[in-house]
Amino acid sequence: MKSNIKTLIENIKNGSSKGLDPKESVIITISNTPGSGGEEIIAGLAKKLELDVFDKEIIRNFAEHTGTDADMFRLITEDSHNTKDFWFHRIFGKKTIDNAVIRKYLTNVMYALARVGNCIIVGRGGHVPLSDIATLRIRVTGSKDKCVERIMNSKNLSFDDANNEYIRHVSSSGKFVWNVFNSRLNDPINFDIVINTDHVTDFNYCVEMIITIINHIKENKGI
Repeated sequence: MKSNIKTLIENIKNGSSKGLDPKESVIITISNTPGSGGEEIIAGLAKKLELDVFDKEIIRNFAEHTGTDADMFRLITEDSHNTKDFWFHRIFGKKTIDNAVIRKYLTNVMYALARVGNCIIVGRGGHVPLSDIATLRIRVTGSKDKCVERIMNSKNLSFDDANNEYIRHVSSSGKFVWNVFNSRLNDPINFDIVINTDHVTDFNYCVEMIITIINHIKENKGI
């Protein structure tokens, strides 16, 4: 990672996109369903295009920047406002945060990363605030059966465990993006490219396809 997120946030306190120049770099947002091959595609793009990848460090820096307990923010992003867990945190006096705070923070982060450029922003609804800034907003997905099968094989899990992991992630991700950005994660209009890997199983091919599209955009639209 070339830049410290916390420093970037402090430099863009108002969350304004003024001054962002996406023409000089590649900015990709990727939302991926577990078991869809999204992680492999992200790794391939990062390597071939020499891009930084930002994902879980966004959570850690949120906790540092706001004084919010890291586990608390993880509950919000991964478990979609589990009421029981909120109650537990409140009893022990831990700081709580609402969707407006999360939205403002994440928007600041996304703008900051876009200013630095040459990066892949994974999940966290980054495709929403960067809808007019990102070079490409990508969604990698697949049918439940195919994704669960890949999770079973890659993690050596039973069907039930893999199925539960899939359901938990898909449900929490969709709820998070809706609650924070009021946007449907499964709406294709929110993305420039939607890749269904049920039949396109060669992830290296997906990487090359995306790179070809990026080159086309640069050549024809000056991005």
